Amino acid sequence: MQQCEFKNYINAWDYKIKEKQMQRNILLMLGMVIILLAAMPFVIAQSTEVGEGGSGTVAPSTASTRASKPDQKIINEAEDFLKKKLGDSYYAQFITVTSKESFKDCDKTSCTIRNEITFSYKIPFSTEGVDPHFSSQPDSIQITLDSNGVVQNYLGPKKPYQFLVDAEQAKAKAKTYGLQKITGSVLNTAAITADGYELVWAVSSDDEIARGSVMNEPIYRGVYVDIDSGEIRGEYRINPLIEVPGGSSGGAQLGNFFAEDNGDPESQPQQKATKRSSALLWILIGVVAVSMLIFGIAYKKSRK
Repeated sequence: MQQCEFKNYINAWDYKIKEKQMQRNILLMLGMVIILLAAMPFVIAQSTEVGEGGSGTVAPSTASTRASKPDQKIINEAEDFLKKKLGDSYYAQFITVTSKESFKDCDKTSCTIRNEITFSYKIPFSTEGVDPHFSSQPDSIQITLDSNGVVQNYLGPKKPYQFLVDAEQAKAKAKTYGLQKITGSVLNTAAITADGYELVWAVSSDDEIARGSVMNEPIYRGVYVDIDSGEIRGEYRINPLIEVPGGSSGGAQLGNFFAEDNGDPESQPQQKATKRSSALLWILIGVVAVSMLIFGIAYKKSRK
């Protein structure tokens, strides 16, 4: 009798140990599911970014602190750089110094001085609607110089634009090109390089040309119109699930033209990003679904 009771006691103790292990496994699995769900928006957002760009003057491992204001020599070097690039009269008409700052950037081995001189660029058109996360503000110019006054980075117009085409004229050019349900036009920086940026109008429409691969969402058509010549510099596609059409911190991407009869989303980098985000989304959903199924089975077993 005592031997039977002892055996039952051992069995009960063994069951409790297994039950606790099962509970720990369930909690671990539930935690993994929560982490996957939390990471899903971040992964999708990362996969929909298109291109590279931005000034990127400071490496992530560099610690920066404010230094004393740049001396007049540095400011003069920045102004001379712009005057040589765009012309003295153009500078006097459209450009004014607005900010003068210096920073001390230090890594593990050394420190350098970074001077940033910012200018206002008096464009005679509205610059509202430009997303600073995807396109540099066209009404601002920034020049970065080292401690000796040597230009390290330039973010400004590539040439002295004359602003010959306004928003309504850009819409008319787009309509002549083939856009029908035009919804608006926004001034954009484009093709940002070390030499500066170009200026174009981004003319959007509700002309549906394809369906997206995430939620079968409509894909709309837009064109880039040169701010001086009125030339169509490229086409872009507008996906309502991605905020900005065919752009990035490197500005609008020019030179993309699409065949009217195929609506091939693979020909546009943004659409490739949409397909990548769709694939990642379904992979994450699959992992979460399998994890939840295993969780349910394990929980039922633990209750028996």
